[in-house]
Amino acid sequence: MAEKIHIDLNYVRTLKSEVDGTAGRLRGDVGNVKDTISSDSDVNDKLHDFMGKWDKRRGQVADTLDAVASALQSIDESFTKTDDKLAAQVNGDG
Repeated sequence: MAEKIHIDLNYVRTLKSEVDGTAGRLRGDVGNVKDTISSDSDVNDKLHDFMGKWDKRRGQVADTLDAVASALQSIDESFTKTDDKLAAQVNGDG
């Protein structure tokens, strides 16, 4: 018995759009640490250190989401191309 494959391309496209949006927001400006005022230089140093690490990690997560979006795009293109070829064969065009 043949296995069935069902791909909801509208869902894949929507998911790609949402992943792209999330990656974009992660790369966006989250505020300036300089706006946070503390009289304790140790607290300021730790806050700057934390924000630097957080910025780096946000970039890494955004890069990972870019890879996910790329995979979703490939899924969309691959199944669309295959579907178009099969439809052309059924219609006698291919």
